[in-house]
Amino acid sequence: MLLLTLNMNMFNMDIDNSFNDYFDAISPDIAFIQECRFNRINEQYYTEWAGNYIKPIDSRFHLSAAISKNNGISKSNIDTTDLSYDYICIFVDYENNSFAGVHLSLIDKNSKNEGEHSKILSKVKGSNSKIICGDFNACSGNENQKYFEKLLSETGYVDLWQEGIEKEKAYYIDYSGRKIKAEAKHSEIRTFVGNRHIDYILAKKNFLSLREIRIDFRTLAFTDHCGIILDFDIKKQCEQPNREIPVY
Repeated sequence: MLLLTLNMNMFNMDIDNSFNDYFDAISPDIAFIQECRFNRINEQYYTEWAGNYIKPIDSRFHLSAAISKNNGISKSNIDTTDLSYDYICIFVDYENNSFAGVHLSLIDKNSKNEGEHSKILSKVKGSNSKIICGDFNACSGNENQKYFEKLLSETGYVDLWQEGIEKEKAYYIDYSGRKIKAEAKHSEIRTFVGNRHIDYILAKKNFLSLREIRIDFRTLAFTDHCGIILDFDIKKQCEQPNREIPVY
């Protein structure tokens, strides 16, 4: 299974269809996009939007979305109406498993949204999502890092980039499309133009078998974040049986 997470950023100028071309080239089973305008997404894809937003959405507005090429994606019944920023988190079910896409705004000492981050964490914990991914704005030394570390320490998630480094299954993709193996000594790689690693993919322990995880620099051609591509298999004991409808 292939998963993509990418922050499209509200001010990008996708004038040459770059995102849709990239999406088609990667061809993920499911993708989580942050800070996305609805008119950036090709009509042929199945899309679920954060909160209670449905198309048409004002094209100036940017929010989180989950995208798939098939109709196996559906909105989870997670109530986000109590969130002031209900447009930043998307909770979906895909092939009988729950997933979450998040975008945490950056907290500083004068910020008033710290309480909102605690609410979002509670939503994530209550969602029982097998994978959480997106733009956490979390890096060493900033306020968001403690929320990221809470997810890892309190809810049984693992950071798949670090796991990829340890298992030698982590790679970078450079601007020419060349895949380069990531090494532990170079693990502090950026996922944002500001030379920070702020985008992540987390997974419940023992949910998946990691094939590869890749940080893709090519997306910097049309946004200011690197895409992260996760190639994995769901472990057999975690697969959910399809529910059969009884015949009377």
